[in-house]
Amino acid sequence: MDELSQAIKEAIAYLGENIFANLQLKYEKCEDIAFLSVKREGNDVLIKYGEKASLFRGLSLIKENINKDHYHIEYHKHFHHSGVMHDCSRNAVLNIKQAKEMVLVSSLLGLNRFLLYIEDIYEMEGEPYFGYLRGRYTKAEIKELCDYASFFGVEIVPCIQTLSHLNQALKWTCYADRRESMQTLLVDDPITYKFIEKMLKTIKEMFTTDVIHIGMDEAFDLGLGIFTYRHEVIDKTQAFLRHLNKVVELCKKYELKPMMWEDMFFQLNAKLNGSWYDIDKLSDDVKALIPDVGLVYWDYNTPDVATYDKKFKMNIDTGKEVIYAGGAISWIGFIPNICKTLDISRAGLKSAIKNGIKEVFVTSWGDDGGECTCISDYVSMALYSTFDFEGNCSNTRLSSLLKAVFNDSFKTWKLLESPNDLNGKLLPYENNSYFFFFQDPLLGLFDTRVKEEYSALYKDKARELKKASRRSEKFSYVYSTFSAFCSFLEIKVTLGIHLRKAYKDNDRENLKKYLLDIKNSIKRFEKFEELYRFQWLKENKPQGYEVTDGRFGFLKNRLKYAYFIVNEYLNNHVERIPELEETIIPFDGFKDENPMCNHNWQWNVSTSKV
Repeated sequence: MDELSQAIKEAIAYLGENIFANLQLKYEKCEDIAFLSVKREGNDVLIKYGEKASLFRGLSLIKENINKDHYHIEYHKHFHHSGVMHDCSRNAVLNIKQAKEMVLVSSLLGLNRFLLYIEDIYEMEGEPYFGYLRGRYTKAEIKELCDYASFFGVEIVPCIQTLSHLNQALKWTCYADRRESMQTLLVDDPITYKFIEKMLKTIKEMFTTDVIHIGMDEAFDLGLGIFTYRHEVIDKTQAFLRHLNKVVELCKKYELKPMMWEDMFFQLNAKLNGSWYDIDKLSDDVKALIPDVGLVYWDYNTPDVATYDKKFKMNIDTGKEVIYAGGAISWIGFIPNICKTLDISRAGLKSAIKNGIKEVFVTSWGDDGGECTCISDYVSMALYSTFDFEGNCSNTRLSSLLKAVFNDSFKTWKLLESPNDLNGKLLPYENNSYFFFFQDPLLGLFDTRVKEEYSALYKDKARELKKASRRSEKFSYVYSTFSAFCSFLEIKVTLGIHLRKAYKDNDRENLKKYLLDIKNSIKRFEKFEELYRFQWLKENKPQGYEVTDGRFGFLKNRLKYAYFIVNEYLNNHVERIPELEETIIPFDGFKDENPMCNHNWQWNVSTSKV
């Protein structure tokens, strides 16, 4: 059996062999790479395709229309390249088996690129501390993944960093001679470019593509560290452009075609740090110094097409190739925000098509630990697929595609965001379940936000997610994990306010009752912990889990301490519980009625040094 036949067999197995049992499938490649046609006459089905990934999207179309004996569907893709970028640098490093599944899913959606974000997550000869104990990919693993992806017409693209976001590597003393700060490389220094050249040489040897993403984003401390001790005055814009040109020249040396995040062009000119696009356009002097590099305009917040139009125009005005990157909101803790991801991405994709953008991808970041399951990416991937082939995507079309590929409707997928939705008006970065989960039961850092009815809400959510786990054929383990998460929060969410009120009221009978609640919460937490550990190890390498495991241990010990100290108080072994005597005020001045995102673990567990 040749490679394509084997790949088709594997794709059909994922979709369900019974669906195709009586069909006579034929495949015909055509010269128009954007073309896809699926024609069925009785049991005879012909797929005409321009590129290999579209062939597999054709298989999904067959399943979508399995109840029709006669149809002819034609598409002409809007984008040359579309796909997903998954962050493997924030503790959760996809294991090869899961990465292969995501490649297979990409092909079934007709997405032809899978981008791996790997800051230091690849082995580099002679650099033992680069990605040390972080689950870095070996050359053999990358080769295995690239070879597998080629069977399905999916291009594996490395996304690295060549300026900032290198804190996990630069923390080591052996790299002190090339760091501007603990996360940014020192520009204009020969040793820096020797180091970057070694990165690019390694990438060229590992990957089969000639495309590379060189990062370059959010280098806020450029020229503000060691550089200032070596130079009296720095023009940050010129220093950035010098650095970029040197990196692009190195890319050319290794026959790599670079793309980069474009925010620094606008950050360097912005009136406020951390804010860009407060200028109308880049100066001609700056544009003249931008080398031959693709500009990736990333935007995870804009909800309207007009704003995207303006920003695309500013990028197109540079004369460089422009690429759009939206965001799957999966970086706010354990729970993704699916619906707001879709709303924001719809606006971006509509504008991308309107402005003739030919490359798009959705990013899935890990931020403070990569806690969210990677399968939540699949919903936004399906949205990007439908825009690519159809130019738009209603929830009905999205649900049809999700049902065809995964056997779960959009209604079921939406349950994954439900633990954060406590009022029916979930905003993009609202993640109350995360801080309710991790906050200390005695300190009650977020207890002014807790309402008594939240306990019943989490009970209902746990029940619905448990039902979904029984329905889902492929992802039962994820829905079970989320159900256990809500089951724990059913008790935990109100535990702090109950303990504080009973203590201040000198209500010893209720304090005894809440001791039992603490004990039960620990049992429910341990169930969640068991299921989450299974989820992590199914999807990711074990390295990195030690951080989440430690955070779980931190929480469990604080629950045990709460039980201990309340019991000590009830038995008159201590006179007071000082933590429960504190008056709790709104977190960091935020009004309790306003949605809030707080997904940094340290900020959730204590106001003391962590």
